[in-house]
Amino acid sequence: DFDKENTGTVTRNQMIKALSSRKMLELLSTREIDTIYKCFSIERAGSIQLSYRAFLRALELFQNNKKMLPF
Repeated sequence: DFDKENTGTVTRNQMIKALSSRKMLELLSTREIDTIYKCFSIERAGSIQLSYRAFLRALELFQNNKKMLPF
């Protein structure tokens, strides 16, 4: 589990490790990873972290709508 405190956020390194552990990292370019991190990051405890809950909500909306919408 990459979010042991259940905050809904992970660091950039934790995001990369999570994607890698699920064999998804190789499907994304560095630019795509940077864009995801930039679009879904928030400041938490003085550092920038990825809000994976917001990211997952966006993916769910995308899947439910079945059409491409720019982020």
